[in-house]
Amino acid sequence: MEKYCCFICPKSDYEEKNLEDLCPNCSLPYGFPLNGSSAPKVIRDFHVEYSTV
Repeated sequence: MEKYCCFICPKSDYEEKNLEDLCPNCSLPYGFPLNGSSAPKVIRDFHVEYSTV
């Protein structure tokens, strides 16, 4: 296990997690940006216009 934070709503959390574990805030798995199947549309206050994935 490693120490991951959520890509969408990061926090200073140092607990060990699996990439398949779900974020308690947005319910997305911690590893979702790595699989390339669902690039985020919004990252905090930024809107993603396109993805190269």
